[in-house]
Amino acid sequence: QADELKTAEMVAGNARLEMNAAKAELDNFNTTRQALAELQQRVADEDSQHKAVVEAHAKAKTAEEEAAATVRACRDALSKAEADLAAANLAAEAKDAAQRVATRQRVLADAEAAHRDAETARAKIRALELPKNAISTLDECEDRISVLKAEMRVSSVSVRADYLRAGTEVINANGHALSDGHDIAVERTTRFEIEGVGSLTVTPGAGSQTGDLEQQLTMVMERRASLLAELGVPSIAAAHEQEKQVAEHLRHAEQCEMRRDLLAPEGMETLRAEIEALSAKVQAAPETSGTIEECATRRDQASVAREAAEDAWKLATRTRSEADRKLAGIETNLIRSREALSRIPSHLTEGTDPGVAQAKLSMAFAERSKLLGEASRTVETLMKLAPDIDNLLAARNRAASVVESRQRETKELSDAMHMLNGSISARAEEGIEEELTTVTGERDRSQQRVDELETEIATLQRLRKVLTEAKAEAKEHFFEPVVKELKPLLGIVFGDSSVTFDESTMLPIKVERGGVDERFDVLSGGMREQTTVLTRLAFARLLARDGRTLPVILDDALIYSDDDRIERMFDALHRQAVDLQILVLTCRQRAFQKLGGSTLSIQEWVPEA
Repeated sequence: QADELKTAEMVAGNARLEMNAAKAELDNFNTTRQALAELQQRVADEDSQHKAVVEAHAKAKTAEEEAAATVRACRDALSKAEADLAAANLAAEAKDAAQRVATRQRVLADAEAAHRDAETARAKIRALELPKNAISTLDECEDRISVLKAEMRVSSVSVRADYLRAGTEVINANGHALSDGHDIAVERTTRFEIEGVGSLTVTPGAGSQTGDLEQQLTMVMERRASLLAELGVPSIAAAHEQEKQVAEHLRHAEQCEMRRDLLAPEGMETLRAEIEALSAKVQAAPETSGTIEECATRRDQASVAREAAEDAWKLATRTRSEADRKLAGIETNLIRSREALSRIPSHLTEGTDPGVAQAKLSMAFAERSKLLGEASRTVETLMKLAPDIDNLLAARNRAASVVESRQRETKELSDAMHMLNGSISARAEEGIEEELTTVTGERDRSQQRVDELETEIATLQRLRKVLTEAKAEAKEHFFEPVVKELKPLLGIVFGDSSVTFDESTMLPIKVERGGVDERFDVLSGGMREQTTVLTRLAFARLLARDGRTLPVILDDALIYSDDDRIERMFDALHRQAVDLQILVLTCRQRAFQKLGGSTLSIQEWVPEA
C-alpha cells in the first residue's frame, strides 16, 4: 500500500509539473506578444531621443572647455596678486623688524650690564666668603669664654670693704680703689694697699676651682685667636661685618641676575639670535609693486573673478556631466531595447499566425490540468487507507532501545561480579596486620606533613597580608594625584563630588555627590560617559607633567549629555587644553557649536584644468 501511494504521488507530481510547464509556456507566449509591441515602440522613441541628446552633449562640452580656459587665466592672475601681497607683507614686516631690532638691542645691553654686575658681586662674595660654620664656631668660643669667666667669678674668693664714713675709700687693689659695700672677686693672689696702714695680700685656697677654670679660659681664648688668624679677621665683630657684606653682595647679585633673567627670560644667546633673525629679515626685504592695501585690493578682485570663473566652470562641468549621463543612459537603454528585441522568438517576428499558436498552447494546458485532477484523486483515496508509518517506526525503535539497555546492564553486572570475586580471593592471601601498620605509619607521616603545611600556610597568609597592605599603600600613592587632578574637573561638571577607584581593576566604582555615595554602574549613561572623559583628561595632564605629553582624542563622545551638561564639559575641555592637545571628532555639528577651539573641515577638491 505504501508503494502504491508513493507511485500515485509520483504520477501526481509529474502531472503537476507538466501542467505548470504548459501554463508557463502559455503565459510566456502571451507576455512575449505584449512585450514585442512595447519594445518596437520604445526603440522608435529612444532613437528620436538619442539624436536630441547628442546635440545637447556637444554644446555642453564646448561650454565646459571655454569655462576651463577662463578658470586657468583667473588662477594665474590670482597667483600673481597673492605673490605681490606676500612681498608687500614681507616689506612691512621688515620695517617693523627694524624697530624691534633697536628695542631688542637696548634690552640686550641692559641684560649684559646686569650680568656683569652679578659676576662682579659673585667675585666679591668669593673673596669675602668665610668657610662654612666658621662664624658659629667663633660664637661658640665667645659664649664659652663668657661662661668660664662667670664660673670663675662664682668660685673665687670675694672681698668687701665697708667704710665708717662715706667717701673715705682708702683701700686699693691693682691700682683701683675698692668701692664702699661692693664685693670683689679674688680669682688669683691679689695685694690690697691700705692707705696710711700698709698692705693686705689675699691668696685663694688650693682647693678652689679657679686654676682649672683659668686654664680652660686660656685654652678657649687661644682657640679663638687661632680661628681669627686662620680667617684673616681681627675680631669676631669684624667676622660678622664681613659676613654681612657677603650677604649684601649676594642680595645684589641675585637682584642683578633677576633683572637679567627678566630682560632675557630665554637667555641672552636667544636674544642675540632673535636680533640676528630680525636683522636678516630687514636685509631680505623685497621690492614691492604697491602698498599692502593696494595689493590686497588687487588680490581680492582676482579672487572674486576666480570664484566667479570657477562657479561658471562648475556649472558647465555639471551640465557636461549631466549631458554625459543622459547620453550614456539613452545609449544604454537603446542597446538594451535592441538586444531585447533580438531575443524575441522568431515565430513571433517572421509572420507566423500568433492566434493558432495560442490555441494549441491553451489546449495542451487543459489536458495537463485534467490529468493532474485524476492523479490527485487517486493519491487522496490511497492516503485515507494508509496507516501511520511514523508511529509504527517509533514503537519499533522504542522496543529495540529497551532490549539494548537491558543487555548492557546485564553485561555490566556480570563484569562487576567477576571483579568482586577476584578482589576477595586476592585479599584472602594478603597480611592484613602488616598492611594496617604500614597504613598507620603513612597516616602519622601525613599528619606531620599536614602540620608543616599549616605552618607554611600561616607564614604565607602573613606574607600575603603584608604584600596586600604594601600594594594598597602603593595604589593609594598612585590614585592620590589622579583624584587630586580629577577633583576640579568634577567640580566644573557636577559640583562638589569625588570618584573612588577600584584597587584591582583601576576603574571607577563609586561617585560621591553632596555626601551621598552612588555606585558607578547605577549612574545614568551620560554621567558615566562624562566621568570617563574627565578621568582620561586627568591622566593626560599627569602624563604631561612627567614629560610624556600625548594627545587626547574624543571620537563621537558626549552623546548622552544634555545642553547644560555638555557646555560644562566644554569648559572642562578648555581647562585641560592649556597644555594638552585635544582632538574632538564628531558628526553632530549643531551640538558642538559652543565648544570653541579651532574647527577643521573638509574642502571640496577641485581638479586642475
